[in-house]
Amino acid sequence: MRSSRLLVIAGIVASWTGSAQGQVPSPGTEQLSPGKLPGTFAFSYTNAIQFTQEPAFPVTVVITNDPVVNDLKKALVTATVTDSNPFTISADLPPGGYWLSAQMAPGKDALYWGSGMINIFITPQGVATIHDPLHHPLTLAKKMTVLSPDWKGAEVTEKRPVLKWQPLPGADSYRIMWLVERPGQPYGPSGNGSTRDTQYQMPEDVQLGCRYEWSVWAERPGAPDTPFPEHALGYWSAAYFYTPGGKEAFLRHEPHRMTSRKGAAYFGVSPGQSLPQGILLMNVIAGSPAFAAGLEPEDILTSFNGKPLAGVTTNDFVAMVRRQAIGSVVKLDYLRNGVKETTQVTVAAMP
Repeated sequence: MRSSRLLVIAGIVASWTGSAQGQVPSPGTEQLSPGKLPGTFAFSYTNAIQFTQEPAFPVTVVITNDPVVNDLKKALVTATVTDSNPFTISADLPPGGYWLSAQMAPGKDALYWGSGMINIFITPQGVATIHDPLHHPLTLAKKMTVLSPDWKGAEVTEKRPVLKWQPLPGADSYRIMWLVERPGQPYGPSGNGSTRDTQYQMPEDVQLGCRYEWSVWAERPGAPDTPFPEHALGYWSAAYFYTPGGKEAFLRHEPHRMTSRKGAAYFGVSPGQSLPQGILLMNVIAGSPAFAAGLEPEDILTSFNGKPLAGVTTNDFVAMVRRQAIGSVVKLDYLRNGVKETTQVTVAAMP
């Protein structure tokens, strides 16, 4: 299945409810004890798994330094959870940024999506900070069934296609989101709408030569009129269709890559969103050039080698990093808690 940029549009972020010394209010920070291995700290997380519909255990909880956690081989540590009672996952971790999430066990991943991702950041002094805007970070949402257009990339000729899906029990309404992509321009116009029906007609004529990525979300009764996934009983993400000329156009161009290839210029940050001041960082990977330069999650990068980052998209920022020579030094200005700071990042090759 294609990875979905619509998850970014929807604003999926991470959340935390535990600490190395026990449960604390979230968000929060905790001073960790030294780990058994030199240069590490003992991190432990306690929570319980929730499902939006009938439970489907077992579930695998994963800690990784890679935000793309669908490959369990990339996991730093895993824990198998077999029921709804609280579980604990522990690991000795070096300073840096990590992600924690819950996934369906192999063979059951057709039933539910994985949970939202919890961002963990450990300073060189062993202070762990957890970033958690969601109320139920380890809730697994039901996978919906898309009927038409074929979610795998059919070509549609209608000026205003009708999107259809199977109903989900308990849903009060359905939220639809879409993203228009052109070859080489993965972040085009986007939109969203809602309906109480199980189909939705695009409100404007589609553009020719494009690919439309779309998602449908089954919303809980009484959910606010905002397209955020914590209100969803279930969803289907990354369905897509082509308009006339689109499939041929995309075949002539290399697909856009959300992550750099091995050996590409690398900072080791996960840009969260573009703000009026610049680029907000979601995560800083352990052992990365950005971590060595002292950057932390929620820093706002304001300039890149003297070029202001105000109004620069996250996609453009990634492109700026990729254009740097391996071994070159980039001067970054950034804001931390409103205070301006400056650092230098030595560009490395993507490991």
